[in-house]
Amino acid sequence: MPQALATVALLLASSVALAQPSLRGTWASDAERSTAFNRQFAHLEERTQLFLQQILGRATVEFTPTHVVLNMPDVETTSPDGKKSVPKGFSERRRYRIVSTTPTQVVVETTQPITGARVATVYTFDGPDVVWVYLASPGFDRLHAREYFSRVARSTQPR
Repeated sequence: MPQALATVALLLASSVALAQPSLRGTWASDAERSTAFNRQFAHLEERTQLFLQQILGRATVEFTPTHVVLNMPDVETTSPDGKKSVPKGFSERRRYRIVSTTPTQVVVETTQPITGARVATVYTFDGPDVVWVYLASPGFDRLHAREYFSRVARSTQPR
């Protein structure tokens, strides 16, 4: 009997260790965590750091079973020389598919809204409710900055 209990315990432990992370739910950009990482490791120009400090912490991302919804409000920003601007916010809903998972990462494929080009995003988990992505886009592919997100609501939708 003790041997059977040990086997069950081992099986349960191994299934927990192999559990894949889930993006399902609503995530909020974490300005404090993102800014702390970027200041220490990203080596950004002052103007880029200032811009990111003003926009990080505003976005939300919701993953449903079939779609990802990205929301970013209009945000007033101020340049290093004091010039104010308001980048236009957006709300985008796109189908996605999970390409790959590991115990700490989920790779998601979506399409760009205007071009329809396929793009993959790697979400790296720092725990079950904290995830980060590299901030890279055309013209900023060497940025090496991260945006962290914290899960604020779990999905209640069935799989």
